[in-house]
Amino acid sequence: MHHRNIGNRGAAAPAITAAILVATFASAPVSAQPRSDAACPPASSERRLAFGDCRSSSLGAGDARTSDDLPYEDWRLRLEAGQAVQIEMDAAAAPVAAGEPDLEQPVFDAFLELRRDGVADPLESNDDRPGSLNSRLRYTPTESGDYIVRARPLASSGGGDYVLRVTQAPPPPVPVAIEPGRTQGSIDRSAPEHEMMSGYRTRHYTFQGSAGDRVRLGLAAPSLNQERSPPAASSPHGMGLPQTMIQLEAPSGWSLGTDGMEGRPANLFAILPETGRYVVQAHLPDSDAALPFTLDFERRAAGPARPPQPIRVGETASGELGLGSGDAADPYGEGSRVLVETYVLAVQAGSPVTVTLESPAFDTVLEAGDTTVLGFAVAAANDDYGDNLNSRLVLRPERSGNVQLRVRALGTGAGPFQLRVEPGAAEPLPEPEGDDHHH
Repeated sequence: MHHRNIGNRGAAAPAITAAILVATFASAPVSAQPRSDAACPPASSERRLAFGDCRSSSLGAGDARTSDDLPYEDWRLRLEAGQAVQIEMDAAAAPVAAGEPDLEQPVFDAFLELRRDGVADPLESNDDRPGSLNSRLRYTPTESGDYIVRARPLASSGGGDYVLRVTQAPPPPVPVAIEPGRTQGSIDRSAPEHEMMSGYRTRHYTFQGSAGDRVRLGLAAPSLNQERSPPAASSPHGMGLPQTMIQLEAPSGWSLGTDGMEGRPANLFAILPETGRYVVQAHLPDSDAALPFTLDFERRAAGPARPPQPIRVGETASGELGLGSGDAADPYGEGSRVLVETYVLAVQAGSPVTVTLESPAFDTVLEAGDTTVLGFAVAAANDDYGDNLNSRLVLRPERSGNVQLRVRALGTGAGPFQLRVEPGAAEPLPEPEGDDHHH
């Protein structure tokens, strides 16, 4: 599975794909260990929490409902600025049927949110903590005051007894400073668990970056990543769980993206949006034995923009999206920028052409348009066509002239590509059942 711009806060696209990440890695049924603690007294009528508290309650038909018809209970918690808090929600254990494995499962899939009173969006939320369907969130507030802890089930069919615990969050890991080049390391049980991906552990690194710099981060584990031939254009690009994943976080805390694909090293490209200290997270699966890895770090300052390269009908251009490419505003990134390669194509009125963009290395986006005083104006675009992550556009020009073709990645990928221009309009491909590609 290819993960695109995954993060737990920041721009619109990272926020959306964070939900994909959680659903992919954390929502599968796993062995849960809910703790039924008789020392947790029931909630008072005020439902107020404090550090060190453990409180019990129950979600049911008499509770308030969200707009999605989910029962919830709100608890007030006083927090001071800079006070790191850990909140855990454990659903009661479901009875184990005779003959079933002696593994406890919660009666419902717990979901936690931390909010400010009167603010619609939660500050932080969590569905599953590592190895469990119960929830745990950690948060360090920047402002003192009363916060709202919302306890609810993940699905409308859930509900039942649960307990809440409020404790001091453990200190965050101290990142190791790196410079451009290759860093060697290993991950074992001493590395912290990833809070959003059950079964993964993480090493943290940091570097000082400047706004506008281009960086590439590559994470490879020889015992996990097996290099193989690029998948065929008609196949889904490596569907399955990635063995290595890499994530980049900006000084402001925004996630700039995550990359991971089954069977190959993780490879993340980004244009840095601000000057400051960035954090790199290297994720590998949990293992009894230490897993060695290499972390490659490249950085390059932005250079002058390259003029569009000519391409003609009947030609195929081989190119590479990388640190030397141009850049453009990311339409999904609220101010962030993406790497682009641009071509210019002469078209004739009434003569349709088919433009196909293919890459074995990244999820392609193909755009057609023209440069205006306000920037590049997109007239047509395609992300995926058919049952793959390549791109295709059929252009039907109404007048003769030049059209610009722009190549970029959806997310943080880059690498080699081929851009092919053929005369005529290609027949549309049938949509496969359950297709979720973007067009």
